[in-house]
Amino acid sequence: TFDATEFHVYAVDWTPAGVDFFIDDACVKSVQQSPDYPMQLMLAVYVFPDRIRPKHPPRYPHQFVVDYVRGYRAVGT
Repeated sequence: TFDATEFHVYAVDWTPAGVDFFIDDACVKSVQQSPDYPMQLMLAVYVFPDRIRPKHPPRYPHQFVVDYVRGYRAVGT
């Protein structure tokens, strides 16, 4: 586990053979499927009402701070 409130580097290595997901350069998940159509990146804050503890109600507005986003496409694809 890790502290999701701290900054981390999330990455996806997407090839025709599959997709590898990384957090801080460590591969945390691999799948042997690879979509062959345009995709989009969506970043959002989610609230799960069934997980709210009465002693710790959520504070608003929520903040979702992103340090940077980088994307690239391999040459020849």
